[in-house]
Amino acid sequence: MKIAGVIAAATVIIGTAGAAIAPTAHAATPTASGVRTVISSAEVSTSVQVLTTKPNSITVIGHGGQPITVWTKGTQPITKKPANSGPVTFTGLKAGQAYAVYVGATQASVVRTLTAAGVASAVTVQAGPIDSSIDVSWDILLPSGTKAGSVSYLIEATSPTASPVSMKVTGTDHALITGLNPDAKYSFTVTPMLGATKGTPASATMIVTVGEAFALAKDEAGGNTGPVAKPAAPVAPTAPVAPATPSSPAAPDSPANPAPAPAPATPSTKTIYVCPDGFSEAGGDLCERTLAYTYTTSAYTYHAEPNYVTVQTGTRTETVPGSSATGCSNGGTLYGDTCYATYPVYETQQQGTKQVKDAGPAGYTDNGSAWQQRDAMPAGYSDNGSAWVQTAAKVAKVVPA
Repeated sequence: MKIAGVIAAATVIIGTAGAAIAPTAHAATPTASGVRTVISSAEVSTSVQVLTTKPNSITVIGHGGQPITVWTKGTQPITKKPANSGPVTFTGLKAGQAYAVYVGATQASVVRTLTAAGVASAVTVQAGPIDSSIDVSWDILLPSGTKAGSVSYLIEATSPTASPVSMKVTGTDHALITGLNPDAKYSFTVTPMLGATKGTPASATMIVTVGEAFALAKDEAGGNTGPVAKPAAPVAPTAPVAPATPSSPAAPDSPANPAPAPAPATPSTKTIYVCPDGFSEAGGDLCERTLAYTYTTSAYTYHAEPNYVTVQTGTRTETVPGSSATGCSNGGTLYGDTCYATYPVYETQQQGTKQVKDAGPAGYTDNGSAWQQRDAMPAGYSDNGSAWVQTAAKVAKVVPA
């Protein structure tokens, strides 16, 4: 049974893109889905990635430190010169607008910034299977290009007489909220969410308590179409009774017993946004994780070459300057009146062979113990100069308040 409620849903007109920007022959196809666009131009590195994970913003990774410019018709180009090879984010852009993205002097992509997570409306409250639960359903209008399975919904139940309860679901249009106070009336607010971006919420307020809604649904399911309480049977008339003699005023009733202590409040929750498992904070709504380079190695190979050595094969005697009058120079020896010196005679001879290292395979370098080549970068990563890096948006997590 659906319980009528006060519906509070706003009407939002989704913004449309301005004049389209004609991509060059090497530009990627424009997208409005908010998912990663990988560029495959011959003039732009295939590691360039353009992300639109939030309205009004564009993030570029894998740019190699080149200047980055974003531009849309009717505005001045915005250029940033990266200090390193990390992600570069442009904020304050027009939501839902097509932007050309340039890396260096080359157009890398044309992407459309996100508009919103969608517009919720027609929130309906229905009794759940137990007296502390409510089934909430809603309608959703999604921006063009946004997949229903990518949008989450935060459902918040609040009451002036009970603790708040909240939960989050993804890719559906209804949710069963449990842990409610049967004696309380709640207002239910449904907020669409795309990553950390909130859409337009809608609300409904109960006009009966959770327990009363459950009882009404139970009676209706049992086939009772009339009032739950039956009228009392009629009684026979009696003779008139003489007026009673006035008596002293009755003593006041004794004070009523104190009401029982209220039951412990249901623990409240809140929604926070954290990095996915394995990722760490990278600033703003971005998270990242790094992966060390991996290498393929190849053992050295060798070939034999002749081994040449120089050996002494004899001596030779030559005259050197000097005489009996002046003496011999250069270590010479005087024989008669002439100085002579004896010198060794050397010759290069082959003595066996020696092992010589072969040249390394193409693309490999010598690490001192083997030939090595860095492996290809994994899909979805970029190179920051010292490791591979992957980025992701924060995700919602419901925790105790």
